[in-house]
Amino acid sequence: MSLRDLFLLITLVICIAGGLFFLTPVFGENARLNEERAELLQQKDELDEKLDSKRTEISKLNSEDPPAIERVLRERFGYCKSDEKIIQLDESTK
Repeated sequence: MSLRDLFLLITLVICIAGGLFFLTPVFGENARLNEERAELLQQKDELDEKLDSKRTEISKLNSEDPPAIERVLRERFGYCKSDEKIIQLDESTK
């Protein structure tokens, strides 16, 4: 092995080591960002489901579906019929 070959081998090893030294944090950041992306996609899917549910509810209310309107009035606004009484349970008593 000549001195020139040895010099080229050492240069190649130094370049590879330097590349690994500088690229290792990039690989770690890439993995972290991929995990974060997966979490955000899962959150997006959950929000899409909620949005679909709300759109369905809105369409039922816009079509003047009496059972849907009654359910919203009872659940959100505490409305009741004249012969009914509302009993609210505290969360700590459940």
